[in-house]
Amino acid sequence: MRHISVEPPPFFHRGPSPLARLAFFGLLSLALLFADTRYRYLESVRHAVAVVLYPVQRAVQLPAEVLGQVTSYFSSQAALAEDNAALRQQLLSEAPVVQGYQLLLQENARLRALLNVEKRFQGATTAAEVLYSGRDPFTQKLFVDKGESAGVQPGQAVIDEVGVVGQVTRVFPYMAEVTLLTDKDHAVPVKVERSGVRSVMYGAGSGRLPELRFLSPNVEIQAGDKLLTSGIDGTYPSGLAVAQVVSVERETGQIFARVTCKPLAGVEKSPHLLILGRAAAPPQRPEEPAESDTPRKGRGRHRGIANLVPVSGVTLRLQPDFLALVLLYWCIQEPRLISVGMAWCLGLLMDVADATVFGQHALAYAVLAYAAEYFRRRVLRFPLWQQAAQVAILLLFCAALVLLVRVVGGAPIPRWTYAVGPLVGALLWPVVTTLLQWPQRPRRSQAEV
Repeated sequence: MRHISVEPPPFFHRGPSPLARLAFFGLLSLALLFADTRYRYLESVRHAVAVVLYPVQRAVQLPAEVLGQVTSYFSSQAALAEDNAALRQQLLSEAPVVQGYQLLLQENARLRALLNVEKRFQGATTAAEVLYSGRDPFTQKLFVDKGESAGVQPGQAVIDEVGVVGQVTRVFPYMAEVTLLTDKDHAVPVKVERSGVRSVMYGAGSGRLPELRFLSPNVEIQAGDKLLTSGIDGTYPSGLAVAQVVSVERETGQIFARVTCKPLAGVEKSPHLLILGRAAAPPQRPEEPAESDTPRKGRGRHRGIANLVPVSGVTLRLQPDFLALVLLYWCIQEPRLISVGMAWCLGLLMDVADATVFGQHALAYAVLAYAAEYFRRRVLRFPLWQQAAQVAILLLFCAALVLLVRVVGGAPIPRWTYAVGPLVGALLWPVVTTLLQWPQRPRRSQAEV
């Protein structure tokens, strides 16, 4: 049965045109992008929206958690027994190391008492569980289930049972954002355990290994060396395991050596993390000379670290934007229910959920809603599988708009896999359309009867 449009004639339309609404919300998105990037005036708004959005995020994660519990319950008893035996063997093999570590801790405590050294940590640690990975392909972030209500503060170090995972960069009332070691804007002061050489390890982004930059070619470092936190930044306590050197390239004619490292901790695998308390504050820096005494050549700018089903790795790259897909369906099938303004508001909620700059998804969703309303009659002429090709163009355009905003903000251009998500969403278009139209069929049939 063909869908009969009940839209009023064009001369009965009231209010501004779709193009005028698109221009208004586009300018509003650009204003939010500028305000959130430069001045960060919208943190209180982000916190309020995060509190409202938190129950929805938990509801989305609940089916995955229930499925994981059911799968774990029906797992093979033989596999569990084998894992138990392996863990017992590992516990026996590491027992001498643990005992030696306890002796070293006692000796270290006595030496620190003699030297009257302040404790390295202030306050208790906080155990946290990973909620989900950030969907933004330009950053490497996690979200944990502890926030301001648990005493978590920005800047705290995050570790697992092996070593350093990252650092808390943003805190909400009931959750917190953790920037991983592999993030392109993250840096950790480290030292080589064997030689004591100090350096800074920089993340390189998704799919790339971190690097040690600005090291001379004759530096005493080699593949296999273990990197520990140096503690000179006041954020990471000294002596935490960070990474292992994978390769050292000393090319003739190059000023610096190229050193790549592999994180020791399960950066994207550990489900349980530990948030360390604040380290002792370092001594205050001496006061800067007055401008009249020593003219400065330039003023520094404060630059923060660029910052929902739990997925990661290949699954994250294949995951489409389901909110954009459902939004596209309603804009095509029922344009009276979804306006450009409502799509813009949904984009703001997406910016809060993904911890991206305010206005990024809002602008993309507003343009997507306008384009869907403009081309809806042309799309509805074709069957579902032919509609998928046109939906792919709209989803790719939406993703390209998000990419443009991020690149203008300084993010690197991602790999070609960035376009896989919109294409997967286009393939799911017939399924999504069938599922969303299924509840409407009984009511339509009764009306016809």
